[in-house]
Amino acid sequence: TYHHVKFLVDDKDVDSILQMYKDKGIDVIQSGKFDDDVFYYLNTEPILGITVELGNCRKVRHPDRRYPASHRRQASEYKPT
Repeated sequence: TYHHVKFLVDDKDVDSILQMYKDKGIDVIQSGKFDDDVFYYLNTEPILGITVELGNCRKVRHPDRRYPASHRRQASEYKPT
């Protein structure tokens, strides 16, 4: 099963898109910024069975560690975005 899906939203459009969801009764349940990535989680699980995330999909640093450790990838395995 999936926890959430993320859709790319241009920074200049995010306010109007969030308002469109709000007008339909769908609120932001969490938002924030991680490095250059800005994100908004929407309360869509009651309607869709999954959480929708909107964001600008900008660059974030690679994690220092992963759990479980068996899923850890070497820096050389990452492809630049």
